[in-house]
Amino acid sequence: MVFRGLILSLLLNASPDDQRLSDVWRAILISSVLFSVPHALNLFAGHAEARVAAQLVWAFLLGVVFACLRIAGRSIWPVAVLHGGMNAFVHVNRLGIEIQPSLLRAAALAFAPIPLCIYGAILLRKRQRIAVG
Repeated sequence: MVFRGLILSLLLNASPDDQRLSDVWRAILISSVLFSVPHALNLFAGHAEARVAAQLVWAFLLGVVFACLRIAGRSIWPVAVLHGGMNAFVHVNRLGIEIQPSLLRAAALAFAPIPLCIYGAILLRKRQRIAVG
């Protein structure tokens, strides 16, 4: 809610012309970095560096996806439900299971959202064409 509802909206509204694709992408990238950074606090919880690095990349890429979906869908609610569902799935799957960190697992986790990023960018591009043309 904070990153897509407040920060992304503020960044989009701060732009003199929020219809320009470069301004929209700037807002998406800034809000995604801000969404990613708090995940670094997991270092203080004793998580392995590779796992935290993967979380940072994962959170950034999902931030891009969530922002694209929020802008294309013009609503925060589907994104909030998707995010909550993903968090619930991850945490329920990990109950009682100790996952051994490895560089390969960290890389797989970090880059898994790339297809979703591409899909989000396609949705955003289609919306921009509709808004402009």
